[in-house]
Amino acid sequence: MAGLQIEGERYSAVKNVKIAGRPARQFDRTSFEFVPPNLAHSKKVAIFERYAVIVAKEGFFVLNYYAPMDAARANIKHYEALLASFKPLVR
Repeated sequence: MAGLQIEGERYSAVKNVKIAGRPARQFDRTSFEFVPPNLAHSKKVAIFERYAVIVAKEGFFVLNYYAPMDAARANIKHYEALLASFKPLVR
């Protein structure tokens, strides 16, 4: 993926998909954050994100999944269900 990439972040290839019958792009990002933030004893936590960018007539929708890496696989089914049921009110 082109653009700014912060050390420790990784992006997947962008995939062309269909969501709600519309053309869309989907990609994943892995990164980390420190919890709690801004403290000397913070723990480094791996993060998984998935983005779906869905084309609309005058713009786009972005549906994002964000989870700690250790919970991402178990819970992504809920995000997939959201994508499968997505019905935009704007044409």
